[in-house]
Amino acid sequence: MKLSVEEIEIISDYLSKSGIKQVDIKFELLDHIAIEIEELVVLENCSFEEALEKIKQKWNPFFVQSKSFHIGLIYSFPKIVLNKIESRIKKVNLSILLLVVLWAFCSFAFNLDLLVNQRLNSFINYSGIAIGVVLLVVSFFINYKSQPTTYRFLVNQSSPSILFWLLYIYYFDYGMNSLKLFFLLLLSLQFVIVCFYVYNHINCIKKYHLV
Repeated sequence: MKLSVEEIEIISDYLSKSGIKQVDIKFELLDHIAIEIEELVVLENCSFEEALEKIKQKWNPFFVQSKSFHIGLIYSFPKIVLNKIESRIKKVNLSILLLVVLWAFCSFAFNLDLLVNQRLNSFINYSGIAIGVVLLVVSFFINYKSQPTTYRFLVNQSSPSILFWLLYIYYFDYGMNSLKLFFLLLLSLQFVIVCFYVYNHINCIKKYHLV
């Protein structure tokens, strides 16, 4: 048994009213719920409306608006969306923590303070500017006339961190190049992560023909 276009629209409207705006989550749920309804209609010989009500009882707890310290308490998402975003944020935080530990070890083992010079200072400054400009352009690109995804949110949520690392890069003078280099590495890591998010955002938009 296959659902009609009108019935698919009813499910889509239900997800939208439940706060599921991110298309990568919404279309996955749409396919999943449609299959569950089809199975209920066939196995229990019930109508589409009856099957939908049963599905709502199952899924409504996952759509309760929730907040998380990991992504900032100013944001609120349905629980199922929040869990997806939170799991990705935790991976990023783990990567940053590993970089901090690695840097601390290298600083102690190889005395990185001996590597300071004014040429390195200029390289760090210009590299920070280049990365910052690219990220600014990328952020504008994926927000301009683009459907929301969890990946787009993560790109936007990364912007304060990027500004933070840039400020630290320019706060220290050339006599503290080891610290400036460390913050450039953090900025570069954030850049790689944002590129990954952008890549997945674009693929999601193309997958569901939303361009």
